[in-house]
Amino acid sequence: MTKPDTVPAAAQWNTEDNQWDLGQYNATGVKTGIWQSWHLDGHLCGTVDYKEGNPPFIFKRFHPDGTIAQEGNWYGNDTWLGTYRWIRSEQATTEPFPAGAPNVWIVEFDYEKERIYHAQRFFDKEHQPVTATGKPMPERPAGVPGRAHYSDNSGRWIMGQVDTRIRRYVGQYDEWNPKGLQASRLVYDPATGEQVEEYKFSNGKLWLSNKKGPDGQLLKSFYYNDLEPAAVQENVLYTNGHRDETHTFFDKAGKLLYTVRNEDMGTGLHKKRFYNDTLVFESIQTADHSKAPLSVHYYYPDGTVLIDYQSNGDGTGNWHLYEQDGQLALTFPVPEEADYNEFIGWQIFLTFDLNTETTAHEWELIKEKFIIRYTGEVIDQKVANLPVPDYLQHELDKTDWTEIDAAMGGSKHLPKYINGLLSDDKEIADACLGDIWMQIEHQDSVYASTYKVGEIVATVLPHYAGSPLIQTRLLQFLYEVVSLPRIHDYADLYTQLAKALAVHKQLLTDRANNDNDDTIATQSLNLLLQISTEQTSN
Repeated sequence: MTKPDTVPAAAQWNTEDNQWDLGQYNATGVKTGIWQSWHLDGHLCGTVDYKEGNPPFIFKRFHPDGTIAQEGNWYGNDTWLGTYRWIRSEQATTEPFPAGAPNVWIVEFDYEKERIYHAQRFFDKEHQPVTATGKPMPERPAGVPGRAHYSDNSGRWIMGQVDTRIRRYVGQYDEWNPKGLQASRLVYDPATGEQVEEYKFSNGKLWLSNKKGPDGQLLKSFYYNDLEPAAVQENVLYTNGHRDETHTFFDKAGKLLYTVRNEDMGTGLHKKRFYNDTLVFESIQTADHSKAPLSVHYYYPDGTVLIDYQSNGDGTGNWHLYEQDGQLALTFPVPEEADYNEFIGWQIFLTFDLNTETTAHEWELIKEKFIIRYTGEVIDQKVANLPVPDYLQHELDKTDWTEIDAAMGGSKHLPKYINGLLSDDKEIADACLGDIWMQIEHQDSVYASTYKVGEIVATVLPHYAGSPLIQTRLLQFLYEVVSLPRIHDYADLYTQLAKALAVHKQLLTDRANNDNDDTIATQSLNLLLQISTEQTSN
């Protein structure tokens, strides 16, 4: 190895660092004082001040022009503590510099542990603070700690610890929005950098957290939005591969209210529900979901049966509600078990929107939902027994109700709901109206059945000229149909609907001039405008 003339004769070649080194050892062989290093090309490239041999050792690297390239406090091995600084050079250099925009001239990292820094700063050539992309640093909001840096990419202030060995964040990581409000907090495993906790904020207030546990467990917590400091409102613990979940509710003082545990409630065959660790529901289904379940039971707190389902073995069956002494109280039939398997679910009497305001025991809610369903089934039976007018049947027969598109797959039931809508029994009509909307609209989406039901209602409307209540009900329904945000998605179907409405132009004109009811007038005027717009466009 040829030694450049600028390198002292006593300097020794360092094969590990590929440079020439010169310095002193004490009597015990420990490096002391200032050691110097020279590059292959002969320029002084670094110094380390070992002082009396005890750290911290002051470390410096130099550009070929003699200006500082790097400096920091070295504690031996891979340990650097305090601020480590990188500086660019105006000249060509052999020294590296962290990636960044060209006008980022100085980069500083603050190390608090071996190979882990917890703050980073960027400066331009005039030593003015800038972002990593070289843009001027925005004013730091009062709520943002001094060691946080601003990220142009996310538009947030960021503070965290980076382990340079794995090049990932470790420990706690925080973000603030430009106004200084906390936006998120993450916690990373200190060894692997894997995210183990997540905290979400809204307007600076914690509202949700997720914490990973052993064996794939996940604890999701929801917080009260009007308490400071934050207090948990509901915990949801997911276990058993997320097939089981336990909901725990707390009041604002942190007192436990109640717990609900669902076991295999998703796609499992053996589903269970516990209220305060007491079994309230259990169903066992076969792998063939076209068949009836083997058993379905709801329970009183003492374990006696509250509700059960008994199949007839032919695709039909019956629900039974019992008093706590075992006496049968109510029963209603299930005409199609397939509907429960595919759409409704055998856990139909459970409540899945429980919250801290819920005061009733779950078995009371189960009983209440059964009675509501029973009442609905009674009405449904009345609907099924309603005679169908010939003029309506004529219109219904024009459509294959098993094939027409609908929201919840229940288009085959729409004919009886349309017939019920025409009933002079308000209870029946209201129930059928709700069932119709369930099928023809979902989250602003419309379907072929949306237009077809509207067209049929418009077609049979003249038959109710002598029934003001029914006529008004049908016109209000048509108004709501044509007012759907996406009703124009299917142009051809909408044209057919508009033509069916156009027949009633005079009726709508008369109602639009109604001085006694602003609602009727407004709805009628809107229908007229829809007809007019469609005729103009064609």
